Amino acid sequence: MDQITFEAPLWAWVAVGAVIAVMLAVDVFAHRDHLVIDLREALLRSAAWIIAGVTFGLVIRLWRGSGPAAAYYSGYLLEKALSVDNVFVFALPVGKLPVWLTLAVVVLTPATAVAGSAVPARRGTRAR
Repeated sequence: MDQITFEAPLWAWVAVGAVIAVMLAVDVFAHRDHLVIDLREALLRSAAWIIAGVTFGLVIRLWRGSGPAAAYYSGYLLEKALSVDNVFVFALPVGKLPVWLTLAVVVLTPATAVAGSAVPARRGTRAR
């Protein structure tokens, strides 16, 4: 199996770090007055972060090709599945989740991880 390597120049790492710092600053400082947000606002914020992640993958695809982009998207999907799983792991002790939702999490988390790991296999590459 071929190993996917991704070497980036220093300016690219600095640019990514700067973009992440700006996104975190906006997330922390622009919303510090909101103690409780409604479902609509939470969904909009989540959609914005997902769009940012997908856009970054498109930049990688245009810059370095489909192999590194597939590796990025696989890692992104795996991390997304794990972060959603963590939300439910923290919420379960509270005991307010319905049984059907708990079962859906138990089924969908591994399914999402398997789907994410299948992307490089479908393209003939393997992320390491």
